[in-house]
Amino acid sequence: MKRLRWLADSSLVLAALLAAVRSVTVTAAENSRLEALRLRDDALPAAVNWREAQSPVRFQAERGTCTSFGLMAMLETLPGVPADLSEQWVYGQTKLGVFVAAPQAKYIEGTELKNYLDTLRLTGVVPEAFMPYNPKAGIWTDEAPTRERFEKDLAGARLFDLLSFAKLSWKIPTEALAFQPGAAAKDVRWIQEQLAGGVKAVAAGYFTATPFWEAHDGTRAMQPGDCVLVLDGGEEITWDEARRRFGDRIFERVVKQQSRLKGKQPHSLEGGHVVTIVGYDREGFVFKNSWSEQWGDRGYGRMTYDFHRLFADEACAVKAAEFRPAKTTESAAELKTGRSVSR
Repeated sequence: MKRLRWLADSSLVLAALLAAVRSVTVTAAENSRLEALRLRDDALPAAVNWREAQSPVRFQAERGTCTSFGLMAMLETLPGVPADLSEQWVYGQTKLGVFVAAPQAKYIEGTELKNYLDTLRLTGVVPEAFMPYNPKAGIWTDEAPTRERFEKDLAGARLFDLLSFAKLSWKIPTEALAFQPGAAAKDVRWIQEQLAGGVKAVAAGYFTATPFWEAHDGTRAMQPGDCVLVLDGGEEITWDEARRRFGDRIFERVVKQQSRLKGKQPHSLEGGHVVTIVGYDREGFVFKNSWSEQWGDRGYGRMTYDFHRLFADEACAVKAAEFRPAKTTESAAELKTGRSVSR
């Protein structure tokens, strides 16, 4: 793979990269906005399904870009936003921030929902035509240095293009974005409220490895017993047995490590996957995947509420996006910082 062409003046490169550093810390003030998206009425519809309001199912191929696809699927349901957004652009922008923030850290493919928040708010998203998706994954060896891994993970998205201005972008106003980290992401009611309140899609991340999702055919609801056993004391029991013994207390026991999860062979609990939740009923959630219409029910699947409560670790809902044409003198880095970047 050809190496990226860096700008001739290294000092300008450093200035541009430093300007691109983005904070991914979720503040308490930001989380307080979650309440603004909660329904006032305690009564929720028994079922909501926004499947018919979704954009076409995409295919991420062999790249670790599920988070980008999950978020773009969510945003493509918003009024006034293009129905086909560039996953390549938002992934490249987000990984640029991750790389610059920790250039010496071991670089891995993919990243979490939280790392996309500043991209959505400050850089924004662009139509697919601006930077089309490259399904071919970059390949590197275990010995490859961080810089090489980063360059190959961009899969053809040149650094110069990522730092250049986007003529058209849609940004997410801070007050319209709600992020649920950690334990808050497991709140089934919160996601139901978003969907019942008119939000047509919610991006959600799960700490179950991709091979489990690949092995599941998507024609029946995913449930914890498909991929884990429970270690209780010295005893190894099924999820169903753990549920019978402890009821809802099993979730608290897992958090406190009073009961531990063990991945069923060949499944692992290392890694993760992001999908887009588009509906719910009495049995669980309906979600949109990013593995083409050949997977599951023409690209859609189902999960039980137990699966969500056990494995969810991030969730994000958005109610609006703002269109902002960039000034021709603005680079992506300037849009993020509000400061001029010399060229």
